[in-house]
Amino acid sequence: TARQSKVAVDELKLVCQWGDSARSGVGALPCTISGFVLQGALASSGTLSEAKPDTPTVVPLPNCTVSYIPQNQDDPLPSSSSVVLPVYEGLDRSKLLTQLSMPCRPDEQD
Repeated sequence: TARQSKVAVDELKLVCQWGDSARSGVGALPCTISGFVLQGALASSGTLSEAKPDTPTVVPLPNCTVSYIPQNQDDPLPSSSSVVLPVYEGLDRSKLLTQLSMPCRPDEQD
């Protein structure tokens, strides 16, 4: 990715897009990941929202496309309408892998 972007590796940042909003043009080598699940919240139409009393403990997430882009390039998910979520290796949350942004309504960022 750094070579294709013609920037140093330490000048790249990881970004993501969820579901149908993913564009193939973001980043030099996008990779789509499936099988993510979410605990304690809902992801309706790829947007994070508060869980309801009858929400299952674990809900499936749409596919996530990740890629590296230059740090000076705008994120596809602005911080004003997204929240950063931890990504763990398993449901026991013993090993943190990374953090990814997910869209949410601005009034639900807390």
